[in-house]
Amino acid sequence: AFPLGDSLVLLTVYDGTFASDSILITVTVQDTTPPEIANLAITPECLWPPNHKFVPFQLGDDLAASVTDACDPLPLLVVEGIDSDESPGKNDPDFVSGPEGFCLRSERDGRGDGREYLVSVEASDASGNTSVNAAVVRVPHSAVGVATCPSLPDVGAFVEDGSAVCQFP
Repeated sequence: AFPLGDSLVLLTVYDGTFASDSILITVTVQDTTPPEIANLAITPECLWPPNHKFVPFQLGDDLAASVTDACDPLPLLVVEGIDSDESPGKNDPDFVSGPEGFCLRSERDGRGDGREYLVSVEASDASGNTSVNAAVVRVPHSAVGVATCPSLPDVGAFVEDGSAVCQFP
């Protein structure tokens, strides 16, 4: 097996009469397989109450995934982007993000069916191959059915606008 990249190889061929010829050739091995992202999980995956405050998430703590790659033992995982199925609410912006974390506003349109944020992450390997996966964080419309979305504690879970926790490079 050859390592990634170019390797010089001396190729020698023999015929049936023991005559031979040799040539120096280059063998190039390229990694074209993207990393795999598995078990993507965001905690909490549901925000309640909708108090218009930010909830911070950190990559590796509140957002976790298993990332493997065929050639790179340490592929990189970053937050790639966030989308919302609702227009910005009363307090714009509804989310802020950086490569290692993000903050989502616990807010939804009271006339709608609840908000869903789609959080996308991207894994990349040393050869530049990439893959993307995503998970959803909900802000339910009402307290009905909130049993699956327990209230977050006021202390520690929510932060105010401008908090250093929600400032990303």
